Amino acid sequence: MNHLKTDTEGIDCSIKDLQQQLYPSLVAKWGEIDMYGRAYRNPKGRSYAPEIFSNDRYIEMLPNSKKRGLVYFIDGTEHTNLDEGLFEAELKIVFLLNLRKIFGEGRRDDKAQTEAFQSVEKDVHGNFDPNGIEKTIEKVFSGFDTSKIKNEDMGKYHVFAIKGKLRYELLNSC
Repeated sequence: MNHLKTDTEGIDCSIKDLQQQLYPSLVAKWGEIDMYGRAYRNPKGRSYAPEIFSNDRYIEMLPNSKKRGLVYFIDGTEHTNLDEGLFEAELKIVFLLNLRKIFGEGRRDDKAQTEAFQSVEKDVHGNFDPNGIEKTIEKVFSGFDTSKIKNEDMGKYHVFAIKGKLRYELLNSC
């Protein structure tokens, strides 16, 4: 399911556009997945957790063995004003996938990364420029508490992110 935010502004409008462009392509390749908007960097003990705000509560975004996959976005902490309200920020599209549910037996992390990157390159138009793939839980979740997902990039699970730069209008509403 594509969980789209309503009444969004600024960066969330651009992320919502990305969701709407990317989701159909990923579902056509992998079957039903859950895609969310921007995750918040919320305090958890001495660190931070990536959490989505949904139905008036925060939900920690962790791998889920019942799902084919979770996809969501993490923005960088610095957003640069390029020109009169046009901003740019680092953005990661985070993929938490159950490879067995998507591809069957075997570890097809290479195929998952290739298909995800191809979908971004082919189907995302306009404001996002992908510039690489991040692998390993430590890199993808740099700055977050990873204790609950330490072993979730082994066997049937794979965690990676497509990183890039997102341009957005700060005063945009959608």
